[in-house]
This record gives sequence, C-alpha cells and structure tokens, in this order.
Amino acid sequence: MNYLQLCQRMVRESGGLSGSGPSAVTGQVGEYANVVDWIASAWLDIQREYRSAWRWMHQSFTLTISSGDAVYTASDAGLTDLRVWDVHSIKMYQSGVADEFFLDYLPYDQFRATYLVGTQSTGRPQHFTVQPDNSLRFGWVPDGTYYVSGQYWQTPVTLAANTDTPGMPSHFHDMIWQLALMKYAVSDAVGEIYAGMQTSYNMLHGELVNDQLPDMTQAEPLV
Repeated sequence: MNYLQLCQRMVRESGGLSGSGPSAVTGQVGEYANVVDWIASAWLDIQREYRSAWRWMHQSFTLTISSGDAVYTASDAGLTDLRVWDVHSIKMYQSGVADEFFLDYLPYDQFRATYLVGTQSTGRPQHFTVQPDNSLRFGWVPDGTYYVSGQYWQTPVTLAANTDTPGMPSHFHDMIWQLALMKYAVSDAVGEIYAGMQTSYNMLHGELVNDQLPDMTQAEPLV
C-alpha cells in the first residue's frame, strides 16, 4: 500500500471516522489532516524501533578512495540517507576482486592512538574507523586507488506524496494503519479500537521481528 491507500484504509477500518478517506495526502484539514499525520508518524515509529537492524533499511554502498586521501564522507559514497555504517561489512580491493579483503574496524580512540600520532605513513589500508562526524577514515593513508564496498543503515524515510510506499515488505503494511488507529484511539479515547488494533498489531509485529531482525531475539512490542 502507498501513503494514500494507507490513509484510506485507516478511515475504512476505524468505525468512527467519516467518509472513505482523503483523496490526497496534501491540503487536508480537520480529521483527515490528522489521519495523514497519524499514518506518517506510525511509519516513522516502526522504522525507528530497530533502525540499525531492520533488514529493509540495510543498504549497500561503493566508494573509490584515492592516493593521499584518508577521509571520506557519506556524500563521497553517493549517500544522502546514511544513519550509521555497518562496520562489519566493509571490504576493499585494488587490482581486482580476487584480492578483496575485509578491513578491520577500530573504535575511533584506538584508531587515533594508532594512526593519528606523528607523521602519517602511507600504504595499503588495513583498518578504518568512523570519526565523530560520521566520516570514514582509513589507515594507513592510501598509497594508490582502492575500491571499497560495504553496507549501511539508512535514516528513517518520511512519507510525503500520495504514491510514496513504505520500504518494509508489503505483507506487513497493515501494521502502519493499525498503529495509526491506535494513535487515533488514544487521541479520541476510544478504548475498544485500541484494544482490537493492539492485538492485531502485536501479532504482525512479532512476525516482522522474526522476518527482519537477523540473529536477534524477539523484543517487547512497541505498544
């Protein structure tokens, strides 16, 4: 479901909101403006719950590093949605993928004590760190051109246009309007709606955790 369809579904399922839902996600007033806001807020809440673990928020990047330049930002890798680097995924090669290897991550303080004291040596990088400004720094300073690849977790995506579609698997999209209906129920003190939606939401939430959180034990539901 896209943003508009989620809003319309929420209205149909509410039992208390009038009509069949908004005709657009922009330009709304009154209760439909609230519907649009509740859907957007629910999607952000779901993304933020495990924002550094959800599989659908785990994306890939590539980066070319050059001789003499040890520091690279997200924009150098063409990224506009970086939240955090996956420091266990970053690898590098020079002449071809046959010589590709994983770089070892060092926490910034350890990297600083190892590489950022005195004259900086050049060579084939063996380690990297994430600096306080979220840039990548390689050690040694590269002595040539190298090709880096890895993964990162993206920032939560805000729904804005009618056809914007949540990035999580489509068979979990019902969670969004269910959580939005709980927000509506809290706002309007409709306890019956909240209880019914909470049961359905928690069931889907458990399935989502099992499907989209690799190697993690199930956590408590969001609500």
